Amino acid sequence: MSIEAELSNKIPTELMIETTQNENKEKKDEKENNNDKKIEENKKINKNSNYYKLLNSPFSQQKIPSYRPNISNTTTGSIMFLLSITIIGLGIIIIFFSSMIEEEKIKYEKENNNVTLNLNIKNSNTYFFYYEIENYYQNHKRYLKGVNENQLKGFNMQKNELLNDCRNALTNKEMNVTNSIDPLIKLNPNEISIPCGIYAKSYINLSSLNIYLKQKNETKILNLIEKDITWKSDREIKFNNNKNYQKQWVNMTNEHFIVWMKPSGYSTFRKLYGYINLDIGEYEIIVKCNNCNLIDNIVVSNVNFLGGKNISLGIVYIILGSFLLFFSVIILFKHENNNGNVVLSNVNLF
Repeated sequence: MSIEAELSNKIPTELMIETTQNENKEKKDEKENNNDKKIEENKKINKNSNYYKLLNSPFSQQKIPSYRPNISNTTTGSIMFLLSITIIGLGIIIIFFSSMIEEEKIKYEKENNNVTLNLNIKNSNTYFFYYEIENYYQNHKRYLKGVNENQLKGFNMQKNELLNDCRNALTNKEMNVTNSIDPLIKLNPNEISIPCGIYAKSYINLSSLNIYLKQKNETKILNLIEKDITWKSDREIKFNNNKNYQKQWVNMTNEHFIVWMKPSGYSTFRKLYGYINLDIGEYEIIVKCNNCNLIDNIVVSNVNFLGGKNISLGIVYIILGSFLLFFSVIILFKHENNNGNVVLSNVNLF
């Protein structure tokens, strides 16, 4: 037998009860004293002050009523049913408004440096011009690492700071660039390229891209608006020219360069080139680019308050809503047929 057990056997039961009662009384007295002290402190505080109101608010006194929902099968089924109807309705709305967007995809002939494409406009609106690239992985891990953000912001970076980011594309020679922004200045092939990295190197093939427009049977060229095609934060914060801008091979504030340097999450993606207001009629798109082997299509589209054409998103909403509707009907049906005594298990559901 342990020492504690022996001692407890030797102590009279009445004495143990009396000791426990004394301890409880001491705790109660101490609690009352603390409450009295708080009351005295509250009396000293101005009753019209915000501090006094805060101390005696339902929140500090823990008197705020609480709500504990009683979740039943009827409640669960009803909520799922309403949610499914809402999601299906959103899917139908997205498909309806997406179907109203005019979008035309025109195949780009990679072999020619000067391509003319036909475009038929049925409604007067603002149209956005994109170049589309297929089977190109901008989201690859090694590709995303091939850029130094501080260099894009215009900071002077040392060679040892760029070795990891610009591996195999560090110098002007490795980047295959020879001319500065100023065409009269030649770049030193052994100097650090500004910007460097495989991400910027891949833009070289698209730096000569130009897209024009003209109405059929007319000679007047319509230029696309190529400003404000990027986020304001990118233009003002994330992309800036170096102080020694003559050592750059590209203008890092050029919005086409900024658009390219924003990675895409899919292997097939579009990059915005510009936009223009067009009237009803037939037009010719003139695309000029040297060695633009990356481009697969030229896409022309207008937008609405939901953005561009995205029927697939509406289909996903409808499929998700249909699943919820199916299971909500099962829950409500089983509940009705079993007088509310439903256990949600695989056996009971099916």
